[in-house]
Amino acid sequence: MSSTPAQHAPSIRRTIALALFIVVLAHGASRAAAQTTVTLLRTARPPTATPVLAELADVRGDLGPRLARLRLDLSDREPGWCSLTPEDVREAINGALGESGSLVAIRGGPTDVLIATPAETQAESAQAQTEAHDEPTPVLDAATLAREPSVRGRVALALANALSVHPSDLRIRFDDRRGDLLDMLADGRIVDAQPTGRGERMPVSVKVFEGERLIASGTVRAEVEVRRTVAIVARQIARDQVLTLTDLASDHRWLAPDHTGIDAGLALGRQARRDLAPGEVVTSRDVERPLVIRRGDMVTVSVLSSTFVVETIARATHDAVAGETLELESLDDRSRTFTARADAPGRAVASTLDPSEKDTR
Repeated sequence: MSSTPAQHAPSIRRTIALALFIVVLAHGASRAAAQTTVTLLRTARPPTATPVLAELADVRGDLGPRLARLRLDLSDREPGWCSLTPEDVREAINGALGESGSLVAIRGGPTDVLIATPAETQAESAQAQTEAHDEPTPVLDAATLAREPSVRGRVALALANALSVHPSDLRIRFDDRRGDLLDMLADGRIVDAQPTGRGERMPVSVKVFEGERLIASGTVRAEVEVRRTVAIVARQIARDQVLTLTDLASDHRWLAPDHTGIDAGLALGRQARRDLAPGEVVTSRDVERPLVIRRGDMVTVSVLSSTFVVETIARATHDAVAGETLELESLDDRSRTFTARADAPGRAVASTLDPSEKDTR
């Protein structure tokens, strides 16, 4: 007796469902495996014989934060250069993650690792401090540094771009503790330099690629100063004094990127919030717009309508600078209040006009 297509339908559906399940399972496994990669560096100089994996490789993916802190024990290796193979790293990862270690892809390698003895490490540190004291790292503008065919030049340009300044207006002193990375040749390579902080001492995350392979990475630090045109105090200024042309001079100064110095045009007409001495750079925190009305002042208010202007006297309920809206109260009845715009010392303007009428006047 021959079977009908209807009799075959449940079997076909089960076969298709099983096949789809296998495909989804395989896809999920391959996706999970691709989510975490460890790319071994070509060379590494860790500070100790028990480096973390992040000092030997570029670690990315879901398991990256955990693997980056994985410590490898190389203390049984002889001081000097040794080879770290992908098999060595695989053993350490499997030991830390167990079965989950199979989800990590290891690329590149072997890595040439320089193992220094504790005595050598201390001697190098002392020598570096002596050299840093005797011959400090030169301070150069970013435009000069950018002409170098090295990672140092690429980092200088990245800092100028991050601070939105011309390279000639940026002065840099690098911390040469990562001089090996800064002095690497950049020509023919991709250098990814990303500032990760702001301030006078800026950290920069650096990755160097040769083709599609990451060959070096690390964080370098640089002391930076930006050349800006700012207002300089020309003579002694007392607190609450309004700044005039004779009080200020304009000059170029090298300042930290987060310095709040302002130019003379912005400082002019502002009121000093503290005593200012000659030679000081005027910052945004040193000055404020002067008060034209104080709380309790009798204020002459011009009330504008479409055909006439009426003036009245009212009492200010709080301080105000020019252009600021303030509340005033009637002299006859303090419960009656209205708002006006402070215009000048002792004067304010109120309007009964709607916006369209204001535009046509």
